Amino acid sequence: MFKALAAFVMRGRIQAIVIALIGSWIPFVSQAVLGLVTLRKGWQEGLIISLWASLPAFIALWLGQVAAPMALASIAVFFVGFMVCLVLRQSINWPLTLAASLLLSGLAAVLITAMQPTLAADVSAFFSTLLESDDTQLTPELQALTDGWSQISASGLIAYWIAVSTLLGVLLARWWQALLFNPGGFQQEFHGLRLNPQFALLFVVLTVAMTAGGAQLQFWSGLCSLPLLFAGLGFVHWFVAKKGWNTGVLVGLYMALILIPLSALLLMLLALLDAVLDLRNKLNTNQAS
Repeated sequence: MFKALAAFVMRGRIQAIVIALIGSWIPFVSQAVLGLVTLRKGWQEGLIISLWASLPAFIALWLGQVAAPMALASIAVFFVGFMVCLVLRQSINWPLTLAASLLLSGLAAVLITAMQPTLAADVSAFFSTLLESDDTQLTPELQALTDGWSQISASGLIAYWIAVSTLLGVLLARWWQALLFNPGGFQQEFHGLRLNPQFALLFVVLTVAMTAGGAQLQFWSGLCSLPLLFAGLGFVHWFVAKKGWNTGVLVGLYMALILIPLSALLLMLLALLDAVLDLRNKLNTNQAS
């Protein structure tokens, strides 16, 4: 089904625009269409799809149907995704692509914050509306989502959301591209995703520094840790494939990421060790000997 959808998108600009617009109702589909077109056809076609894909968010912003920060963040996802895909297209370098997604997402969030002096109040109101129910008793965790926001923490949330949405869209687009033009290529790229030691240490330092800044910087900390998390996932996917294990292991990993926060920390540690010690090469060497 996904291969057929990707093939339809590649038939022409009109088809890509139609799926990009329809995909606004389905998570990551519009971002994937934009990414596929940009990766395959270049910046001109990619920019056209970016404008069309962001049209629903522009209309919602103009009509006031959603809070301005949310609409602006949705628009930012498409244009950040467009630029990140250009970086990947030109460099074919995933560590550089991950770094670009962090930098661009952070810049986009700073711009949105500058444009919206009431960002903290808007985010608080968004979660209050989202959690409205007849039962007014909220758990402390949910209550924390409705108050206590500052401009810094709210901008961090926006940056984190833009980066995650962008990266998932780019990964899906790269997978579609491989399905059509390079079967198995995406798996090879993802399994080979390894940060160089300088990048890995930089992300660790940034993550630790943001974490030390307290609750106000927790989303900024999460943003800085994303490359380590994705690199750790790439390593685990490679290891599972190397061992020939059942894909149920990967399902369990993703469930653990949702249910056990410590599992994300272990993945990031694994990515750091792989970057510094080149675990893949060591494991291959040990197996050969």
